Amino acid sequence: MSRMFMIEGKRLKTWNPIVGCYHNCIYCYARKWAKRQKHRCALCYCFLPHLHRERLERIPRSSLPIFVCDMGDLFGSWIPKSLIKVILRKIEEYKDQEFLLLTKNPKRYLEFSFPSNVILGATIETDSPLLYFLSKISRAPLVDERIEAMVKLKHDRKMISIEPIIRFSTDFWVWITRIKPEFVYIGYCNPLSLAKKLRLPEPKLSETLSLISKLREQGIEVREKTIRKAWYEI
Repeated sequence: MSRMFMIEGKRLKTWNPIVGCYHNCIYCYARKWAKRQKHRCALCYCFLPHLHRERLERIPRSSLPIFVCDMGDLFGSWIPKSLIKVILRKIEEYKDQEFLLLTKNPKRYLEFSFPSNVILGATIETDSPLLYFLSKISRAPLVDERIEAMVKLKHDRKMISIEPIIRFSTDFWVWITRIKPEFVYIGYCNPLSLAKKLRLPEPKLSETLSLISKLREQGIEVREKTIRKAWYEI
């Protein structure tokens, strides 16, 4: 699975002042990519959360939003509040540049105020916390907690990433609409071989297409990523 986001066929640029994560998601692409840093940074190689202070002044410029910390989780419970504030202050210096934040711990969003040039995102693969727990998908907060936090969040610009998509209830689309996201990314685990190896509890393709249709009927922009049959349907 890749969290690389595209808009109008263009890949978003990334800014990674912080690298590393303790969620230990079974499908994590970032941990694998970090192995390339074996001879550059031991902490990156081991995927231990840490700050690259030299990157604080290296914010790229783009006509599209900059994806912040796609190689970690800036709002993980292990990140000090003071360090998050340092990152947010840097973002505030670039008022004419949009930034995209994404976390599996959105309740921490409620601890901060954000400038209008920030899009606050959360990864919510399903609305079934029991399935998420039993399948041992991740050590991240359960999905019902994430949904509740995003519903409570008072910010004009929000987005949801349903990737990799996992079996969900018939009311999943209702919960997503209550969050009032500006847009939603939806996609299956990529590559297919990984989903099959992990035996991810994926929904049938027909169910995913129905979810996409319902969200679009509510006026929510859906950005499709890897859309295919579930591994057990092929």
